[in-house]
Amino acid sequence: GQSFRWEFIPASSTWVGVIENRIVLLKQDNDDHILYHFHPIKCDGDRDGDGDVEEMKKQEAILTDYFQLSHKLEKLYEEWGTPEHSINSLFLKEGVIKGV
Repeated sequence: GQSFRWEFIPASSTWVGVIENRIVLLKQDNDDHILYHFHPIKCDGDRDGDGDVEEMKKQEAILTDYFQLSHKLEKLYEEWGTPEHSINSLFLKEGVIKGV
């Protein structure tokens, strides 16, 4: 998945992209939760188990893999912040990497 292919829809404050042949809509609510909705891309109209528990687990696994959510950002900041790591001098500023 390539992040530059995501499109922001200002009217609904929603990001739209494609992951594994599915159109994905992402939106952040007022409590900083990320809401998501998957639309399967299918020509035959089959909804592919839309709404069942197994499909919901699969969707969460797809998002976790795509956005690498199993990696702890704080741990990466720690690693990148060590003097011997090249990213330290290039991007680290005030404990935050610009753009993340």
